[in-house]
Amino acid sequence: MSETLREGKLLTRPSTVGDDWFAGGGRSERAVYVPLVSRGRLEGVLAIAARTRNDHMRDHRLLSALGVVLGLALDNCRLYEGQRAHAQHLQQLNRMKSDFLSTVSHELRTPLTSIMMAAEMLLEEEETRDPQSTRGKLVANIVRGASRLSGLVKDLVNISRDDEFKPRLEVDVVAIDDLISNAVGIVQPLVGAKHQTIDITSTAPGTVVRVDRLRFEQVLINLLSNAQRYTPPAGHITVSTRIDKREIIVTVADSGPGISPSERELIFEPFYRGDRSGMGLGLAIAKSLAELHNGRIWVESSDRHGSEFCVALPLQSTVGGRALVAPAATR
Repeated sequence: MSETLREGKLLTRPSTVGDDWFAGGGRSERAVYVPLVSRGRLEGVLAIAARTRNDHMRDHRLLSALGVVLGLALDNCRLYEGQRAHAQHLQQLNRMKSDFLSTVSHELRTPLTSIMMAAEMLLEEEETRDPQSTRGKLVANIVRGASRLSGLVKDLVNISRDDEFKPRLEVDVVAIDDLISNAVGIVQPLVGAKHQTIDITSTAPGTVVRVDRLRFEQVLINLLSNAQRYTPPAGHITVSTRIDKREIIVTVADSGPGISPSERELIFEPFYRGDRSGMGLGLAIAKSLAELHNGRIWVESSDRHGSEFCVALPLQSTVGGRALVAPAATR
């Protein structure tokens, strides 16, 4: 048997005498040692003993084929056990994920509710005193941000309960300019802290879209947050809209370090960070939500230093002379 393992080929012995594997065997028994081979790899040895007049023991082609079949069976058993262990590990990770998301969402709800109530009370006072005050605008921004966080926490709860969870679209007809303005308002404090500037330009004023306001604003917020994060202090960000053929395209351009061509597809993959900070989820979430609206998202090379992220929605029809964009079917 050791010799078969060493040489990897079928060997025979005229007698089983002296072989511990066949203790008690007689001199009239012939021993055959068949290598068990799978995908060119030796998996083990099959030792067979039978009387010398057994014709099957002399058919080396048959015995070699048997060794191949048994070798493949052993290999498949190992693969099955490995896959089963992997599946059990994934199930354990999935339970841990669900427990984590459930705990996090529960812990976030109470302080978030307090923030919303306090901000709404402040906003009510400011609107009574001076609706156009800077303080009132900042408090309104807090209310919008807290409301958005509340929706995200609700999604966390749903995700923890359902592995196949997909956000449900609450579709409405909204002006694209309003969506951009609200998204810019959310990130404006971050932009101001770094003394950056944002310009909004449009060659498609008055265009309306049929989207889930909360979720499509999240796409724009993620793109703007990404631009703000990688634009240097005192840098510049531009948000522009245009109609190209049958699409409305929103572009967020920054004056940051730019993105290499080799990374332009990878950056939309979950948890891909490259040399960047953060968890690598912002752009992946933006891509998922854009596609949920039957849209697409990509990054282009810029004529200047920086990056240009584009999100496009298909034009479906017009309402009152205004272009209208429709998302994917809701469920």
